[in-house]
Formats: sequence, C-alpha cells, structure tokens
Amino acid sequence: MKLDSLVVVLREYQGILGTLLGVLLTLTATSLLRFAGKTSCQRTHWSWHMATSGVGDAKTIEQADSLAYVLDVDLFNPSDVPRGLRGFSVVIKAGSRNVVAMQQPDDSNTEHQVYEQFSLTRADPVRIVSLRPHVFQTLDLRGSFPREKNPLLFRQGTYDVTLMAADARGRKVEWKVAQIRLD
Repeated sequence: MKLDSLVVVLREYQGILGTLLGVLLTLTATSLLRFAGKTSCQRTHWSWHMATSGVGDAKTIEQADSLAYVLDVDLFNPSDVPRGLRGFSVVIKAGSRNVVAMQQPDDSNTEHQVYEQFSLTRADPVRIVSLRPHVFQTLDLRGSFPREKNPLLFRQGTYDVTLMAADARGRKVEWKVAQIRLD
C-alpha cells in the first residue's frame, strides 16, 4: 500500500521533482567547475654557474664550492577562485626520484640592503604566494647549493631541476623547470 501511494505522489509531482533535481545538479556542477584547472608554472629564465670560494667561477664540478642558480617563473591560476601556495623549494634530482639537493629559494623581489658600507644585500625566502583567478604572477628565485651540505650534487651527471610547493590543502605540486649537466 505504501509503495502505491509513493508512485502516485511521484507521478503527480514529477515535474517539480525533476526541476529541483536539475537545479541541484546544475549548482553542484558549476560549483565544481569554478575550482577546475591546475596551477601552471612556466619558466621564463634559468641560469646557473659553478662558483668557487675565491674569485671567479669554477671550470669543472671538482673545482666548484657551490652551485648557484637564478630561476624566474610565471605561475598561472586558471580557476575562478583564488589559490594559495606555500613551502616553495627548488629540488635537484638524479633520475626521476632520487633527490640529491633541496633548498627553499630566496625571492629577489624582497631584496633589501643589510649593511650599507659594503653594499651587502639580502633577500627573504619565498613563504606564501596568493594567486588571483586568471592572473599570472612572477617569481624571481635565487639560491645556491654549497658542496658541504649537498655532496651528492657535486658528481658528474645529468640532473632534473624541479620547483615544488604545497597547495592550501597541503597537497604537493611539482613542476620540472630545467635540466643541468655537470661535467
């Protein structure tokens, strides 16, 4: 008896129920589509050099005391909602998974004078980046990997350079930005 009355109610109100279901599905789909799209990272400049503790650059990896880099990237948020990224690091890998060096880069846009008599400047590490919807944001990253802290990097070979960060939910995002060959 109860099943028959349910069928009668459904037949009588099927237009209203269909409309409500359609509205619910449309609202859910549009809400999900606002968040669609992954943050992209495009390298605009990359350079590196092998430095020595003395004056000048090293000619070979055996002479180098550190590996310095300059990395400029454009980040783009394709979604309709703002996104945040934090915990940036430049990671150098041998192969696809073997991390040989990792460091939080400095943002050259935050460079300030520390000691005026010697024109000594310092930049702050990248902390948090807020990306507005449909807008590019440039990061000018700088850093160096000293031999003492990163001995695995100072071997001959080919290495992949990636930029890593964490999104607002703590998920890791990673972009391969360059490849270097050390001889």
